[in-house]
Amino acid sequence: GLIAQELEKSLSGRDFGGLVHDKKTDRYSVIYTEFISPLIKAVQELYGMITGHDREIASLKAENARLKAEAEAQASLLQDLATRVQKLEGRSPAGSAPAKASVR
Repeated sequence: GLIAQELEKSLSGRDFGGLVHDKKTDRYSVIYTEFISPLIKAVQELYGMITGHDREIASLKAENARLKAEAEAQASLLQDLATRVQKLEGRSPAGSAPAKASVR
């Protein structure tokens, strides 16, 4: 169960009918049925937050996939350009046979 004194601290001075403090005996008690409505409200709020986070995660995953594909395409273009430059300079691209000089 709940420890009434810890509940009181978490309420931070807010009024809540589910917490009873008998000042004469300094005893606390918790009325659990009073928690139903606030707990339902809290679950609804959390569900809304989770749903929003799920949408944001899906959006970020899609953006991440798009950026990865774009980076791979750019890496491929860069490799193609490097190969072309090496051919123009008369060098063989990494992993291929040396280019032969053409005689005219």
